[in-house]
Amino acid sequence: MATDRRDLIAAMSKKTPPACLKLLRQAGGLRVYEAVSTTGRPMVVRHFSQGFDGTDPVAARRFEREKRLASTLSHPQLSALLEAGGDWLGFEYLQPSLATPEQAARFDDNIAVRRLLGTLAEAVAYLHARGVVHGDIKPGHILFRGQEPVLIDFGIAALSADDPLHAVELAGTPAWMAPEQLSGETGPPADIWALSAVGLWLLTGERPFSGDGEDIIRKRRLGAVPEFDWATARRRADPDLVTALARGLGPREDRPAARELAALCLRR
Repeated sequence: MATDRRDLIAAMSKKTPPACLKLLRQAGGLRVYEAVSTTGRPMVVRHFSQGFDGTDPVAARRFEREKRLASTLSHPQLSALLEAGGDWLGFEYLQPSLATPEQAARFDDNIAVRRLLGTLAEAVAYLHARGVVHGDIKPGHILFRGQEPVLIDFGIAALSADDPLHAVELAGTPAWMAPEQLSGETGPPADIWALSAVGLWLLTGERPFSGDGEDIIRKRRLGAVPEFDWATARRRADPDLVTALARGLGPREDRPAARELAALCLRR
């Protein structure tokens, strides 16, 4: 099946982007549009301009990696690639992210948080088993297909703990990245740190770090620790879940594996 999907994406590589209906956001050389697939399905197009003129080879390599991952990975909690071209990717259209108050409000109790984290941890375990580290798990990258969470955006994903692309620049979102990512390191434990931070954010209503990106990086390099209210977390969640999330924010060697975290959250 994976080979068939790779052949399909290769065959579409010379396609031009479809007619885009609305610009959703823009950052650097990436533009994200609302569009319609050739079969009439709503989709989101990620159109990359930066790097294809040779001025940013790292951006170009990241895009080629994202295209390759999108064409080979298949899991219910990952966004489905519908179409692709030389410098664009078209993914299924999903409902708003966990970062919106309306979505976050759905996960206001211990059982709901357990189910969400367990489902996402299963998807992360699927990635790790294939040597893929997402590297940027945060509420804004958790969207929904109906009631099911979907992990999106593999723009900075790594294929190993010593991925050379992670050594050339700081990659990730400062408030949600694991401590080792501040030094350009990555690996499966980094995704566990971020997933644990998402769980504590849902339980406490607090981000792991406040401020803008540069301020957060400066504070963290000076030794700042996550700003979660652990007393609130203990009131709202059972002791096993709080203990697991605390381990998830601990030293790399002490963090649970994704499959272990999934089993604990889903009580399997």
